[in-house]
Amino acid sequence: MVPVSEWEEFRESVFSPGDMAVAFSDERAPLPTGVAKWDAELGGGLRPGLNVLIGQPGTGKSALALQASYNLARRGFRVLYESIEMDCWSCWKRLCSLSSVYEDESLQFCWSSVFDMKGQPGGIEKFFRQHAKLSSMKELAIWHGQPTLTDVLEVTADAIRSGADCIAIDYAQYIEATGDTDSDRVGAVANALNAMATNARIPMLLLSSMNRDGMKQSEPTMFSAAGSSKLEFNAESFTALYRERDDEARPSAGSRGVSLKVLKNRNGG
Repeated sequence: MVPVSEWEEFRESVFSPGDMAVAFSDERAPLPTGVAKWDAELGGGLRPGLNVLIGQPGTGKSALALQASYNLARRGFRVLYESIEMDCWSCWKRLCSLSSVYEDESLQFCWSSVFDMKGQPGGIEKFFRQHAKLSSMKELAIWHGQPTLTDVLEVTADAIRSGADCIAIDYAQYIEATGDTDSDRVGAVANALNAMATNARIPMLLLSSMNRDGMKQSEPTMFSAAGSSKLEFNAESFTALYRERDDEARPSAGSRGVSLKVLKNRNGG
């Protein structure tokens, strides 16, 4: 019979209770997005690693990611929003509109009608008031640059070295990476970003479009993301935004409600 001492030596080589205690004491709490339903389904918020958000066109993926970024920054967390799709000006308009809802109901305006505000009484003043408030929010940064994976990884690494608490990237399919197929390219993006988020132990929110099959489904699944199974494989959490198809779910004629559903959450919740 093999001596007990050999088993104990083997056990120590693969598993250390002391390491488990250190890992537990050093485990980071989730970062709350400030969106009550999302935080509840995530078990408190975004956790370190890759958190994927998919959605049909027009369901508000970018708006939700910007809202979460803004909410985190308001709580003192340092957030980088990397926009591959929209330029900084478009992101800024949306943030000014969003912040107007939080700060003062009398200042509310729609980001898509900023240029029409000049003709409204006090309209342009509303915009610049929110612009000034956002400019003083040092915790939130916006980046728009070359859509190559190399550039995205470089600015992400710079943000991590500078003390970022959370990074949002909008979105995966717009990032240019090497690979023979769309699946290979999106997989390369997911693998690289997941490795960075895991090593830095910070939450990273990666937006993704849906594939054609996903857009036809009444409710999306983790296989609804466009391009790659690597997204759901790497994801710490996987959330979908989709339009309600039931007429009873429509808040008014000619419009449809949007549902949020967490399809995967490694931490339960």
